[in-house]
Amino acid sequence: MRSRIPRLLVIICVGFALAYGVPDAYSQCGVPGRPACEPTPKRSISKRAKPRSRPAPIVLRAAPREKKIVTRSMAPSIARAIRLTEEGFKFYERADYDRALKSFTAAIAAAPTIGETYVYRAICKRSKMDEDGAIEDFTEAIELNSRNEEALYRRGDIYFLRENYAAAIADYLASIAIAPYHAHVFYNLGSIYNELLQYDAAIPVFAQAIAIDPNYANAFYSRGNSYYGKRLYPAAVGDYDKALKLNPLHPYARKMLDSANKLESEYQDNVRSFTQKIAADPNDFYSYYQRAFVYRENFEYDLALADYARAIAIRPESAPAYHNRGVAYYGKGDRDAAVSDFNKALALDPQYWNAYYQRALVYRDNKAFELSISDLGKYIENNPNDPEAFRDRAFVHEVMGRKDLAEADVKKADALEEN
Repeated sequence: MRSRIPRLLVIICVGFALAYGVPDAYSQCGVPGRPACEPTPKRSISKRAKPRSRPAPIVLRAAPREKKIVTRSMAPSIARAIRLTEEGFKFYERADYDRALKSFTAAIAAAPTIGETYVYRAICKRSKMDEDGAIEDFTEAIELNSRNEEALYRRGDIYFLRENYAAAIADYLASIAIAPYHAHVFYNLGSIYNELLQYDAAIPVFAQAIAIDPNYANAFYSRGNSYYGKRLYPAAVGDYDKALKLNPLHPYARKMLDSANKLESEYQDNVRSFTQKIAADPNDFYSYYQRAFVYRENFEYDLALADYARAIAIRPESAPAYHNRGVAYYGKGDRDAAVSDFNKALALDPQYWNAYYQRALVYRDNKAFELSISDLGKYIENNPNDPEAFRDRAFVHEVMGRKDLAEADVKKADALEEN
């Protein structure tokens, strides 16, 4: 656990508050700006740059030995809670978690409205791998004090580990709103966004973590993953390089730096090659088409759309050109233009099954679910071995409340992937 003002003093402050009815005592006693532990990734990212970071183990440190300031005016139950809580710290430091839990539980029984004691017991439960019990105690602490930022982000850590990302995001954002100075909370939030491939959301969150702690190597590394995922390789290279300067032994940054440099070089080489061919032959359909694909795969949608337009002007009967321009429009967020191009591709070639698939995704995003199911059905009928198509259709069935059909498609996808 982070260093903090002596916990005994915090509990004594709460004791006086409970004895004399001072409102919101805990929030008044807290001190901001305390250092937080740094989480460490547990595995390397995939070639899709999908980082999988995990919060670090939590250490609960006992309060420094100080004179027990217990007066006759304090309720006996508060004095007992203080003594039991300090006893719990001692047991925890010795890794005697069973006796620590017993002490914290007795402290809660003596003074059940001190939210911080629930936090301590929750951390102890987590050390015993009782995550359900830890969540219950963190939740109780939050119900006692909705501004208990530590209970919020520590509960978020468990949700993160369980891949309950929506709940983790909610807890991290609530904690940040109360106490926006914990670098590791921003880091974990950014890592979830990376896990969800929401790179645009992740980048500014990692920037916040770096602003709080400029020496946070993992934050630079993970922001590099965000840039890598967006195929912004020069920016990724810069962050990987910074991570390595801060931590030359970083387990993954060197590999990702080499990969980003290689991909950036390949990207530049491909653009240069097709540009030279276009200069030699301004009517070279294939070079415009391929350069557009390179731009699109690197999220350079405007450049891609310009090249697809030139390719279509040269060969207006090309269904693949319309289809791929539709994909670029979809990537840019122009769904109407995307559907229009998919329609043109299918008018030119009614058996261009990929156009059905892509149009189905747009219909899904537009909540035109019946049209989406129809197009996915046509695609699956002619591509029965594509598990992702079954998963996409399962999602639409689920949204429409057709749970049986959704489950059937998921089972089919699972079977295809096993084979």
